Amino acid sequence: MVKKVFCMKRIAFFVTCVVLFLLILGCRDHEGRKQVINYLNNDILRIYELEESTLKWYTSVTGKNYTGDQALYEALKDRVIPTYSRFVNLLQQIHTSNDNLRRLHHIYVQSARSFQTGFGILLSAIEKKDPSLAQLANRYITEGRQKGERWQKEFSALCQKNGIKIVFKKGKSQPPG
Repeated sequence: MVKKVFCMKRIAFFVTCVVLFLLILGCRDHEGRKQVINYLNNDILRIYELEESTLKWYTSVTGKNYTGDQALYEALKDRVIPTYSRFVNLLQQIHTSNDNLRRLHHIYVQSARSFQTGFGILLSAIEKKDPSLAQLANRYITEGRQKGERWQKEFSALCQKNGIKIVFKKGKSQPPG
């Protein structure tokens, strides 16, 4: 009889440990989910408008909208570089204790730095009338775009893994990154 009670106590203890372990995992998952939501809503979206407006200004004077080096130069000097530098500075100030978010955020920072470097080199290319510098600038900008797309894809996967659905406001066709 004593053996049976001891065995029942061991089983009860084991079951209690398993339940506690599952509760801890559930809380951890819940905490991870909260961290992802906080990162997007309170960190990224707080500064995203700076990046969005900068990239709109840049595309308004490049590609099919290109009207000449002077318009591109003025946009880079007066709007694009100062605003994007502010964005990069604020982006670099974001810190998270979540390992997945930290790794993803590093990708976003790399993306932003590549854009920032590309914009600076492009300004120099126009000042010096140096096509090779313009090509180098385009490589940095392309790298920034690719890393931004990688961040978007991996962040979306992290959201999906955590059961988070991202809903964009009307007029917002692109997520950050």
